[in-house]
Formats: sequence, C-alpha cells, structure tokens
Amino acid sequence: MHNPTGRYHHVLPPAANIKVPASARVDTKRPLLVLVYLAIAVASLWLLQFFWELLGQASVFVVILLVAWILTVAALGPVRMLRRLMIPRPIAAAVVYLGLLSLIGVALFFVLPPFFQQVGRAAESLTQQARGIPEGMRVLEARLISLGVPEDFVRSTITDVSRQLVNVGQELASGILSATGTLAGGIAAALVTLIISFYLLLGWDRAVRNLEAILPKTWAEGFDRAIRAAEHTFGAWLGGQFIASVLWGGSVVLTYFIAGLEFGLLVAVGTGLLLFIPIFGMVVGIGIPIAMAAAIRIDLAIWVGLTVTLVSLVIENIVKPRVMGSTIGVSPIVILSSVILGGIASGFWGVLFGIPIGALLWTFARWIFVEFMETQRQSDPPTDTASVTGGSSKETPS
Repeated sequence: MHNPTGRYHHVLPPAANIKVPASARVDTKRPLLVLVYLAIAVASLWLLQFFWELLGQASVFVVILLVAWILTVAALGPVRMLRRLMIPRPIAAAVVYLGLLSLIGVALFFVLPPFFQQVGRAAESLTQQARGIPEGMRVLEARLISLGVPEDFVRSTITDVSRQLVNVGQELASGILSATGTLAGGIAAALVTLIISFYLLLGWDRAVRNLEAILPKTWAEGFDRAIRAAEHTFGAWLGGQFIASVLWGGSVVLTYFIAGLEFGLLVAVGTGLLLFIPIFGMVVGIGIPIAMAAAIRIDLAIWVGLTVTLVSLVIENIVKPRVMGSTIGVSPIVILSSVILGGIASGFWGVLFGIPIGALLWTFARWIFVEFMETQRQSDPPTDTASVTGGSSKETPS
C-alpha cells in the first residue's frame, strides 16, 4: 500500500486468519472440572460422615455385615477354583462354607473345654487373691511402721490401696466370667455372619457385572481391575491375620507349657485376638505373658519375654510380609492413618477393621485418579506445533 510519506509499511493479515497453537490456548474447562470434582469430594465426605454416625447406632449389625463381606471376599478364591472344575456356584459355595464350618467345629471341640476350664480357674484364683489382699496389706503396714514411717500416713495409704486392689481383683474376676458369656453370644453371631456371607457370595459376581454394565464403557475395564484388587486386598489381609494369630497362639501355648505356667490357652486366645489390632495388639500381646511370668520369677519372665519377642519378630517380618504385606500394596502412612481415623470414628471396631477398609478406599481412590487422568489425556486436543501462519511481515511497495 502506498504511503504519502513515500515509505513502506507492514501489512498484517486479518485476525481471523491467525492460528494460535493449542499449547497457547487458555483452557477454561479444566479449572471448572477441578472445582466440580472438589465439590463432589466434599459432599461425599459429608455424606460418608453422616451415614457413619447413623450406622454407628447399629454397630453390632454393621460389624456383622462387615465381617460377612470380608469372609465373602476371602471365599471367592476357593469358590472360583471349584467353578473351574465345572461345579455349579451354589454347590461350590456350599462346599467351601461346609469346610469352613468343619474347621471351626473341630477347633471349638478341642479348644473350648480346656479354655472354659482355665477361665473358671483364673476367676477363682483372682477372687482368692483379692480376699488375701487385706492380710498382705496389714503385714506391709506393720513393716513400714517398724521402719519409722508415720503411722497415720501408712494406715490411710494402706487402707486406700487395699480397697482399690480388692475392687480391681473382683472386677477382673467378674470381667472374665462375663467375657465367657459374651463369647457364647459371639458364637451365635458368627453363625449368623456365615449365613449372610453365604448369600452374599452367591450373588457377588452377578452384582459386579451389573455395576459394570451401568458404568461407561471406558470405565468398565478399570472398575473390574479395581474390584479384583479390592478382593485381593481383603483376602490377603484376612489370611495374613488368621495365620499370624494361629502361629502366635500356638507359640504362646507351647511356651507356657515348657515354662510350667498356667492359663496358657487363655492368654493365647486373648492375645491372638488382639493381634488383629495393628501395633497395639502386638505390644499388649508381648507384655501380658511377660507380666504373668514376672509375678512368679524374674528369670522365667526373661525367658518368656525372649521367646514371645522372637515369635513376634518372625510374624511381623516374615509371615505378614509374605502373606499380606506385598499384596495389600498400600503405603505405611495409609495404614497408620486408617488405624487412627478408624479408632476416632468407631473405637475398637474402627481400629480392628481400619487397615482393610483403608486399603479398599485407597485402591478405589487410586483407580478413580487413574481413570480421571486417562480421560483428561484423551480429551486434550493434539498439540499444534505449527507456527502462526500468515504472521510474517510482508513489505509492499508504495
């Protein structure tokens, strides 16, 4: 274009002809999607807390359902193995659960009679020791007064301590007897749990297929992988805890038998159940045998302490990593957080089932994140590396 001044000038192409690279475009959809997902997460957490508090009112029923669910997932492996032999699913499930009931029946037949016998002896022993506390306190009182301790102070202190020890002994004895009654009720609850688990097992795969049919096609395969990972997580956790408890209980009974201590089976059952509580259960399980042996002889306590500590190290560093550590596949931070949050939310039962529930939630959260990132990657337009066309300066003579 001619310029009156006689100089050339640059002519830019129309704005409509300028192509902007995809990498330079401002993506307005992603921040909105992030806000939507955050809002969904907050709403989900609020609903989860609401339903958790609601279900807390029926804690026994919730625990039965949770245990039934865990047993269902643990039984999926044997049932599917029988299904490969062309055995119908109801028959395969019945065979697995009849085998489980047979094992439980044999264990109860050999364990319950001596267990209840030791419970009765323990309650009787605690009651007798509680009755002998006042006499022992009087001997201690006379000894302290002879050493020059003020008489009024000694008598008031001894009286208070004696009263508290008597109460503790009687409460322990009554607690052992009441726990025996609770155990009988627990056997009935276990049978109900097995029945519920059996019916859950019959419809498990069909329910999973129905859920996959509802999901988008791109999510169905990932959902199937997440379900299989969750099944593996629960099965590995239950198997690892069961094997660890059996090994621990057997070692405690054998240690008490060799050391000539009483109530070995009672301690083995109690501490074996405590092993289901992470960290705390192992610490208490080691401390109780040592304390009982220390009440007899210090050298005996040292021997028992070394034995149970060695067994605990084998369980924690060899058995559990082989059975459940490598299969659960979650970070120790997730495990500790699950235990803490479970204890805050639901007390003892929350601590007990914190690890499998936390591992399950972690598995699904990881699956949702992977699916979300894959969806975002596929929805992004291909990067345009071409330069701005028609944007170079053109010189036209005037």
